[in-house]
Amino acid sequence: MASTITESLVDAKDEARQAEVRTDISEAVNGFERRMVQVAFWIIGWTTALVLGAAGLIISVLR
Repeated sequence: MASTITESLVDAKDEARQAEVRTDISEAVNGFERRMVQVAFWIIGWTTALVLGAAGLIISVLR
């Protein structure tokens, strides 16, 4: 009976460790995804600013 309790505790500890690892991995993936979204918005913002600036210059030169 003592070995059954010990095995159950070991199994519970293993499951807890696995859950922590899964949580850490999911948090890392979420952080990476958030960063990629930020980079994408940054690229879109700068591209838009450059296109509008170029269009403004072209319009001002052609007038």
